[in-house]
Amino acid sequence: MPSISVILPTDNRRRWLGEAVRSVLSQRYADLELFVIDDGPPTDRSRRCQTTRA
Repeated sequence: MPSISVILPTDNRRRWLGEAVRSVLSQRYADLELFVIDDGPPTDRSRRCQTTRA
């Protein structure tokens, strides 16, 4: 099966970021990669994404 890339843009959506990331990571398809794109100023979103990284 081909690998799948999921691109998740975020900007001031801290409230839903964790839920969105968990949703992608809970999929049964094993060969996927997740990119969280945030071109805003550094915030705690960066830390949250780093700690979720596998």
